[in-house]
Amino acid sequence: MKFDSVPANLKVGDTIRWVNRDAVPHTATARDRSFDITIPGNSIREMKILKKGQHEFFCRFHPAMKGVLSAAP
Repeated sequence: MKFDSVPANLKVGDTIRWVNRDAVPHTATARDRSFDITIPGNSIREMKILKKGQHEFFCRFHPAMKGVLSAAP
């Protein structure tokens, strides 16, 4: 399991869509605690970006799933 690539050129205030095509739930949890969203199996969740910078994130259920989200002011 892995995250697909994160869109480039994100800015604070943008909305990002998390799509989970797996039957099991996942999370997108920022290491800096700026976001933590649970995405149930076979579902879509949206999240507004509230903080600028580079945010490393991972799935709390599957810690090997990780990525980086970069947001400009």
